[in-house]
Amino acid sequence: RNPPSNSSIQIDALTHIDNTGNRSAVESRDATYSTTFLLIPDHERVEQVEKHLQNYAAENVEWNDEKVRTFYLDPLQGMAKHAAKNDVVGPMEIAFPWPMEVIPGIISICILLIACMTFTNTSIASAAGRLKEIGVRKVMGGMKSQVITQFLTESLLICLLAIICAIPLSKYLAQEFSQLLPMLDIKLVFTNNIPFFLFLVALLCIAGFIAGGYPAFYLSKFQPSKILKGNLKYKSVGRLTKVLLTAQFAFSMLTITASVLFIQNAQYQNEMDLGFDTDETLVIRLQGYKQHYNSIQQALSTNPSISSVTGSADHVGRRYHNATITHKGQQMDIVGLDVGPKYLETVELELILGRDFDVERATDYSESVIVNESFVEAQGWEDPIGQQLTYQDTLNYYVVGVVKDFYFDAFNSPIQPLWIRFAKPEDFNYLIARTSATLIPEVTNQIKATWRELFNDELRSIRPASYAKNEAQLINGIILKVFIFMGTIAAIMSVVGFYSLVSLNLFGKMKEIGVRKVLGSTRWLVAKEVNKEYIYILIIGTLSGSIASYFLIPMFMAVMWSAYADSNMLTIIYSIGLMLFTCLFTVGTKVIRAAGKNPVYLLRDE
Repeated sequence: RNPPSNSSIQIDALTHIDNTGNRSAVESRDATYSTTFLLIPDHERVEQVEKHLQNYAAENVEWNDEKVRTFYLDPLQGMAKHAAKNDVVGPMEIAFPWPMEVIPGIISICILLIACMTFTNTSIASAAGRLKEIGVRKVMGGMKSQVITQFLTESLLICLLAIICAIPLSKYLAQEFSQLLPMLDIKLVFTNNIPFFLFLVALLCIAGFIAGGYPAFYLSKFQPSKILKGNLKYKSVGRLTKVLLTAQFAFSMLTITASVLFIQNAQYQNEMDLGFDTDETLVIRLQGYKQHYNSIQQALSTNPSISSVTGSADHVGRRYHNATITHKGQQMDIVGLDVGPKYLETVELELILGRDFDVERATDYSESVIVNESFVEAQGWEDPIGQQLTYQDTLNYYVVGVVKDFYFDAFNSPIQPLWIRFAKPEDFNYLIARTSATLIPEVTNQIKATWRELFNDELRSIRPASYAKNEAQLINGIILKVFIFMGTIAAIMSVVGFYSLVSLNLFGKMKEIGVRKVLGSTRWLVAKEVNKEYIYILIIGTLSGSIASYFLIPMFMAVMWSAYADSNMLTIIYSIGLMLFTCLFTVGTKVIRAAGKNPVYLLRDE
């Protein structure tokens, strides 16, 4: 049966290994990664089995030209997350980067908090208009507990209606979210989903009691005599309301600034120079055809649309190896690429010192290496050419050139010390063909046609070099859509809460507005004086959210990418301006209209 979409083992077909017809190719380390699965029924014997495996490491087993130092057993459960950290090598699907799992949840919690704060603020403010209702109920014999029950019931009923309306909307949004990635298969299942309904009940209780609890317990303690005499002073906008409204704006600014920053980051990474070509080369994987490299290379070299053809065992943005080298007694962990002739020229790695590999020099295959700038900097060399490096305690290499730093693993890994070795055709895993960017589709079809002529087979593993950026662009696009959607929702809810409180505040200050106008105040001065505390709340919340965004969002980006757009004051100012304009434009029209009313209608008393 089909494996579930969230399984790290994705299989289309199974066949016995003898059916491949070429056992030596299957056993070759270059044909495919091999994974050995062990079923150990007795969990207590796992440690014993793992200890027994070390006997094979002691026999100097080699893998990829390196001696195996140890063997270990990795539980199948959790292996996808290990693979995402490059801790497991094999034909296993890797897990999503953890920020893709965590960030949407964090933003969802922020939006839920904003919604609860908006609901609470509106409940507190609107409760001021129900004081006489509470006084009458108490005079008619209503108990304090009944008043509390009424407020809480109303709050819970509103939350229940909201949840009922949200369920079909959530089902639609889950389908839309699932389409962001081809491997996602998110479904909102209601049948036999007890945890989901427990979550809804908890959400109902928390939101309902938070929103209705404060006004219920606070207003129910007032004496009816004070309420009905009209001398009870109740501030609908108290300290709690101000704090909640400030927090609302802070959370909203966090999501808005995140949206702006991720938009800028997407543009930055799309235009960023990785230090190697991502537009004019095609990469062919030679799995199963390594021995035919020379014939393929010769056939493609005759194509006038192809300016250069080379091969490599590793390739930038796709595959590299790890190595531990020694220089003057000091060990250093590095990454490396094994490449063929004219590789630097074909993929546009810039040689800034020394020379490239020379096929006429036999020693270049066994003794020469080219290092990057970070390697030279880490060693503190003033003159790197000729420096000796020792690999596996016995193999000596000498630096013949230095290349400019480049992102060998696209945006996924930071630039670190790297060396490049000269490889022979029998070790090549990739063939790289250089052409013009405008001819990529045409040349791709030509290479496929040449492949069919040579091997009577279809070439499927050919990709443009732009794939080096594809993963980052894919994640960028997903995060961008999520942040824009959630940022818009957060901003709308904050504006709605702000609008409600300002409206209620204006309703309670109509006579004050009338008096100010009679005494000669202008419309703008009245609007400012009546609502200045809200302006302060808006500014404080916006600034605090901006400061949090400036530090928190780059932390998330740093986890996901090694190269990303930095936060800058212009971005923060742009986000602040967007938030202030939205709120002031929405609320300002109502405030100015109220401040412009004729004081005769505001001051007369029926």
